[in-house]
Amino acid sequence: MDKKMSLVERVLAMVLQEWNEEIAKTLEVSVMGQAGVGKTSLMNALFDTHFEVDPIRPATKDIQIYSEKTSTGHEILFNDLPGVGESVLEDKRRIDQYKEKMESSQVVIWAIQADSRSYVFDSEILQKILAMVATKEKQIELLSKIVFVLTKVDHLMSDQQPSPWILSKETDKGVFKPQKLTRELIAQKEEYFRSAFITQFGELIRGKTYCNSNFTIKNHPKIRRTGRRIYYEGLLTKAERDFLKQSYPQYAQVFDRLYDSYRIIPCSARFRYNLNFLMRVIVDRLQSESVGPFGDFIKLDVMSHMPLLQAKQLRNIVLLDEKRGFSLDIANVDF
Repeated sequence: MDKKMSLVERVLAMVLQEWNEEIAKTLEVSVMGQAGVGKTSLMNALFDTHFEVDPIRPATKDIQIYSEKTSTGHEILFNDLPGVGESVLEDKRRIDQYKEKMESSQVVIWAIQADSRSYVFDSEILQKILAMVATKEKQIELLSKIVFVLTKVDHLMSDQQPSPWILSKETDKGVFKPQKLTRELIAQKEEYFRSAFITQFGELIRGKTYCNSNFTIKNHPKIRRTGRRIYYEGLLTKAERDFLKQSYPQYAQVFDRLYDSYRIIPCSARFRYNLNFLMRVIVDRLQSESVGPFGDFIKLDVMSHMPLLQAKQLRNIVLLDEKRGFSLDIANVDF
């Protein structure tokens, strides 16, 4: 730096250099999981990307990349990876791709279909990826990027009496909400996959969140603070979360976020169900310096809403009354 520059000029030059370096950083978000679980639809619904979707056969044969420039000048790459589970030969190549993108991404969405009972294949693939890195700390680093998601919860059906989804009308938009039996079924599915799938990686889990206020818990074997980040070593159980909230009520929201960081978030891309909550968890996964560039995508107040005209098309139901001689397409009903 030129010695003839004044102190103010040198400071301004340093600030400009840091800003240019920050803009040059690329933020990556990747989605992974078995073929056909709705990874592409979820990305499109969550981030307004435009990846190709095919209802018949897998549309993602190789990594699809959608690039977006934010208002701050940052580039964000959304990586839609091909699904695993179609063939042994292809899966070997996919695992290498998954590892590469897990290392380069700041956030990885791992999608599992809600109306499935199987998590074994997802577990095997993730274990193989983690086994490819040299140290336990690196395994923890990769696992800490993953947000686990249950997709297509709108496909779940209770064996008991039908429990339809309700479209709640709010001005010219609507919000889909499950009724009681479906809510209970979704909660049971989430708990099953969390306890059966995520728990097996417990020793590699390091939950993290933020705390902007004073945080003074000391001598807890699993909790530590570094700057504004709060870490919890291992998988925080619901019982332990509730105990911590009762013991330290001033930090209740911190413990909720630590617990949420390793939930398996139930979502529906079709109904835009729970997308706002999923986005909150994704934002919490990002390091603080990455949240700013991601701001263009954080619209929590509207993420789970959709125009009523669009919502009407999601239920392809025709009422046929043969005695009276008429049929009625539900999509043509005026609100």
